[in-house]
Amino acid sequence: MTGFTLDVFLVIAVASFIAAFGVVPMSTHFIRKRLTEITIPPERAAALSAFQGGVLAVGSAAGGLIFAGWAGFPLPVVRAIVTEAPMPLGVPGEIGIALPIGAVSAAVIVVLDWFVFWSHLPTGLKEGLPTAWWKRLLATLYGGVTEEVITRLFFLSMFAWALSFVWSNDLDQAATPAVWGGIALAALVFGLLHLPATILLAPLSRIVVVRTLVLNGVVGVAAGWIFVEYGLVAAMAAHWAADVVILMIAPVLQPMVLGKRDGIEVAG
Repeated sequence: MTGFTLDVFLVIAVASFIAAFGVVPMSTHFIRKRLTEITIPPERAAALSAFQGGVLAVGSAAGGLIFAGWAGFPLPVVRAIVTEAPMPLGVPGEIGIALPIGAVSAAVIVVLDWFVFWSHLPTGLKEGLPTAWWKRLLATLYGGVTEEVITRLFFLSMFAWALSFVWSNDLDQAATPAVWGGIALAALVFGLLHLPATILLAPLSRIVVVRTLVLNGVVGVAAGWIFVEYGLVAAMAAHWAADVVILMIAPVLQPMVLGKRDGIEVAG
């Protein structure tokens, strides 16, 4: 199974590095409002944070391609885009499946947040930190591209490969239990990676940590299944659709549903 190739790596690395800076406008707003004690301009702090995320994504692209090859995830769409390999015939249909699955998974976590966790949350999480629509729209690129390279291409592939030493198929690749183990563990990592951003809105407590892991875990499992079934591009589409619901649609609906004036920060 094809693993690391330089041309595929460069495309994924550059795309994920650039997309990491999509979160800078929203992060700048968060830092300016919540981290008033920092000694450097919020814009610079946000850009440095995005740069670190981009570098992490570049490393994840390299390692992820290797682990994906070992685990048996071929990534045919990415390779067809970069090389002269034929594009799989079912790509439009796969993207057509990924987008609504991502959107539905986001709708599920919004409902969970509003009707299960809401009454137990500290004020900071209830109020959120509303930002301009275009800042939130740019942030969806970070989630849809950069986070998928880090959490699905790298972590899911790595966990599935590691678990393939216990569960493997006839080709010495990850069998179904190993794949689902990789999906679950990558979703857990996905949730853990959102805890630093959550701290900007409220101190970590048991309910805050559980909420962050559960809500992000729902999207993480959905995107993980899409990644395994249809590849990285479809997983990116699913994650992007989820972030559109979370960052663009939910803040509009939240005042109507809960009668609050402020927006809501959930997951993604």
